[in-house]
Amino acid sequence: MALAWGENGFRHMTNSKRPVNGPDDLKGLKMRTMENPVHIQAYKQFGIIPTPMAFTEVFTALQQGTVDGQENPLSVIIAAKLDQVQKYLTLTGHVYSPALILMSKAAVGQACRRPTRRRSPRLRRRRSRRTVRASTRTSAGPSPTSARKGW
Repeated sequence: MALAWGENGFRHMTNSKRPVNGPDDLKGLKMRTMENPVHIQAYKQFGIIPTPMAFTEVFTALQQGTVDGQENPLSVIIAAKLDQVQKYLTLTGHVYSPALILMSKAAVGQACRRPTRRRSPRLRRRRSRRTVRASTRTSAGPSPTSARKGW
């Protein structure tokens, strides 16, 4: 079940070998891609050597030269500090990447059925004292603070 969605942005490519000015410049680059058959096939069509790997391995793989480049939204490239290990950034905007917040229907149902937590007696006493004080002040007229602020 989708709870919310937000903006990750369009995906762009970075690499450490050469500037990419056109599709022909991608040929022979070993690029990290998501473990997604559609992405892998698309990369092959451009002559890229696709290398599927988990995102947690990307920085080290780029640093050690295991892959030449990767693709992600700019916010991810900056947050993961991939610019520290990549020389070239190409604003390809080849895929839009939304951020989805998902939860299984079972988990949503379980969260909705959970009884609400009861407040401790101590906390209830504190709240009741505040209510009494506030009601006392109201019956006696406006407090000095509220009169000063013009409420």
